[in-house]
Formats: sequence, C-alpha cells, structure tokens
Amino acid sequence: MGMQIGTETKNSFHLDNYQWHYRALLIFSPTEQDSDFQEQIMLLRREQGGLQERELKLVYLFQDGESHADQTAISEPIAEQIRMQFAVEPDEFAVILVGKDGTQKHRYAKPISARELFAAVDAMAMRQYEMQHKR
Repeated sequence: MGMQIGTETKNSFHLDNYQWHYRALLIFSPTEQDSDFQEQIMLLRREQGGLQERELKLVYLFQDGESHADQTAISEPIAEQIRMQFAVEPDEFAVILVGKDGTQKHRYAKPISARELFAAVDAMAMRQYEMQHKR
C-alpha cells in the first residue's frame, strides 16, 4: 500500500512542480464541450512556438470531465484544490495566468487571444529578464 501512494504522487499533477520552471495558463471550464473553452483552444492551437518560448504550460481544469496538463491527468482532488486556490466557481469559465513564482498574474473571464496573452507575459518582470539574457 505504501508503494502505491508513491507512484500515485509521481505520476499525478501538482501545480507546484511548475514553480520556477514554467508559467501556467489555467483554463477552467465546466466541460470540454463548453463554447468558451473550445474558442480558447482554437485561439492557442497554432501558437505552440510562442507558448514554448515563454515556457508557458496549458492546464485544463474541467468541473465535469478529466482535467489534464500536457499528457498528465489531474486527479479530481487536485483539480478541486486548484479551483479553490484560485476561487473559481464550478460552472465558471476562467483563464488564469500563473507566473513562475506560482502566483496569479492575470485573470480573464472570456477566451483570450494569443497576442493578448503573450503581451501580458512579456510585460512580466521575470520574462523581461529572460528576454535580455537569452540562453
């Protein structure tokens, strides 16, 4: 039994794992079929390059349906915890930009264009520093 807990944690998603490595774009939606959610996915679909350049990970959090980030499923208790941490209502669509320090930087109630998103990220102090010190 002890072992099971270990494997569960390793393969399960925790927002803390991103801290200092990545920014996260949390996309909360009642379901995957939600029109706002569908629109948001469309707006970002062709922007992989821009997302990678900004070290931005997309995290999908559904009230009804399996939440996931990258290829990793997010367990319901963890999805619930994230929802509470950012005070998102179950039937609410919300897009929350989380900085590398793990705090909320911007919050949107409607789908956001890649241009608007990238402008918000590029205005952040840590991102400014990264752009000056391109490795």
